[in-house]
Amino acid sequence: MKDIPVFWRPKHRDARIEIRLTPAEQWSVAESAHRAGRRARTAFRPALTAAAEPDEAEALGLPAGAKVLRIGRTYFLGRAAVGAATSVLPAHLVPELAGRLPAGTSLHRALAEHCGREPEHVRSLVRLPVPTTGPAPVAGLPPNAPLARTLSLYRDRSTGRPLELLDRWMRLDHFDLVTGTG
Repeated sequence: MKDIPVFWRPKHRDARIEIRLTPAEQWSVAESAHRAGRRARTAFRPALTAAAEPDEAEALGLPAGAKVLRIGRTYFLGRAAVGAATSVLPAHLVPELAGRLPAGTSLHRALAEHCGREPEHVRSLVRLPVPTTGPAPVAGLPPNAPLARTLSLYRDRSTGRPLELLDRWMRLDHFDLVTGTG
C-alpha cells in the first residue's frame, strides 16, 4: 500500500479481503486471501465445450459459433462460498486443459503448465448491481448476498491473442474491491 496516498487508504480494517483490479495489479482470489493471511479454496465444475455466444466470440476474436471451453468455479473461504466465476477460452488454444483442473489449482497456472500459455491482463469492467432479494444471479452463492461483478479479458503474453474472458462475481461482505485508472 506504499503507492497509495494516505487519504485513499482505509481508515479501519475489518475481516474483508482486499482484491485489486488496477492497470498495474490484478490480484486473484487466492493471492488476495494469502496477502490477508487467509486461505482460499477453489472448486471447479466440469469444463464444457460449446459454441461461443456472439459477445464471447467478438471479445475473443473468434468466428461466430467457434468452439470455446467454459470453466466454472466457486471460491471458498473456510466453508463459505464467497465468489463464483466462469472463464471462456478458445477451445483450439487450450485442448490440453479439459480434465486437468483439480481442486485448489490456479487456472492461470494450469494454462502455463499444461498449455504453454501465460495469461496477461488486458482490461476489466466492474459492475456493482443494485442489491436484490432472492436467489443469487450465479450458481453456488447464497441468496441475498451483496455482489460485485467483474468482466475481464486476458491475452496470451507470447502471441497477444485473446485467451480468456472471465466473468466473476464476488461477495462484498467478504471482499473490498479496489479499482483504479492510470
